[in-house]
Amino acid sequence: MPREELLAELRAVANELGHPPTTTEMNEHGNFTIDPYQREFGTWRTALQAADPDYLENYRQSDTETVPFGSNWPQIREEIITRDNESCLRCGMDRDTHRDQFGRDLPVHHRIPRRQFYNDPTQSVEDSNVPSNLLTLCIPCHRRLERMPVQPVVEY
Repeated sequence: MPREELLAELRAVANELGHPPTTTEMNEHGNFTIDPYQREFGTWRTALQAADPDYLENYRQSDTETVPFGSNWPQIREEIITRDNESCLRCGMDRDTHRDQFGRDLPVHHRIPRRQFYNDPTQSVEDSNVPSNLLTLCIPCHRRLERMPVQPVVEY
């Protein structure tokens, strides 16, 4: 993928959204995923800087800070990782290998995003933390799953 084509696409998405896109927004609105950007520029921040140095001033790293996980999150997260045998449900990467490779613990994914619960006046964000809505994944599998339009149903 030519560098200038990537930068032109990034600028087009930024113009469409009215702000520099997060990686999630780029995956949703762009013609390319963030993978070629990371191969070409190393990091998303470097790609933003290459597209326009002013982008970093207006860049939101993520919008997840605005949606809390809920007071029960640390406990339920650990329960889900234990339930899932401390391994990614898609590829089987175990917790220790994940920590060695990525420097952090396995993510726990919400099949139905917590934002939907947070924005629904009849529910609370804690309602998103039910075991049937949660999956233990490694970072690469989590990223792939986040791009899927329909989330899988996992039976236990």
